[in-house]
Amino acid sequence: MKRIILSLCAFLLATAPVAAAQESYTIQQLSENFYAALAKPGGRSSTNAFFFVSGNQVIAGGAHMSKEAIEDLWSAIAATAHKPVSYFVLTHHHSGFSHIDTAFPADVTLILSGETWKNLDKEVRKPDAPLLLFSDGLTLRSPQAPPLVLSSIGAAHTAGDTIVVIPGEKIAYVGDLLYVKSVGYMGDGHMRPWLQSLDFLSELDLKQIIPGYGPPVGREELNEFRHYFRDFLSEVLSRIEARESVTSIKKNFTLPKYQEWSGYNQFLRDNAEHAWHDLKNDFSGDEAKN
Repeated sequence: MKRIILSLCAFLLATAPVAAAQESYTIQQLSENFYAALAKPGGRSSTNAFFFVSGNQVIAGGAHMSKEAIEDLWSAIAATAHKPVSYFVLTHHHSGFSHIDTAFPADVTLILSGETWKNLDKEVRKPDAPLLLFSDGLTLRSPQAPPLVLSSIGAAHTAGDTIVVIPGEKIAYVGDLLYVKSVGYMGDGHMRPWLQSLDFLSELDLKQIIPGYGPPVGREELNEFRHYFRDFLSEVLSRIEARESVTSIKKNFTLPKYQEWSGYNQFLRDNAEHAWHDLKNDFSGDEAKN
């Protein structure tokens, strides 16, 4: 009897959910093959990720991947899909952040756009994982799952951003291109291309959209952020046209309509300062003063 009890205990330990101990993600299944890995508030990941089960392998993706976030995502995948991660889609990278996006296992192929690699290649530390670079787009197919379409949309939230779409299931991972009821972080952003990217996303037939943070949303939330972004840029441009200095904008910029949004007090004026620098070259002569 003692031997049977010990064997049962060993079996229960071996089959216990590995993800129970991970501190970064809540897993939400969006389709038969596609899962959103939603960053837990106060957890070890600062942004959402995803994974896609394709036959006997898993394709995962995201950005801002610290060593701890990678470990937790792998644990969550092991407990949910019970299959190995073969590929990871790095959807963007912020230059100057060598502590993230580099600690991937060496047996996983990192997929990223050429522009994202340029950002990552500037870092002192480089990933050990093999790389698969693409330019405009890449479609991943297998007989066991619907196609996964990667599209490089170029400069937007960073110098190079990738969106991941399952067209047949109307699902997309867009990361930090979309903030939900938040003014977001625009410190590496390219203003006009970012707005154009949001316009492009609004034309896709999507029902479930995974933003950089928070639960999956739909077209309503996407359009709400588009309207905010347009209002934000219009206000910055009007101040540039009025020859308001960047110092004044940094001190006085407001958008009262959005003052209840997350990050308003922390990021709005810094975002406006960055947008001023990004947009001022659209004006000739001395229309924008330093």
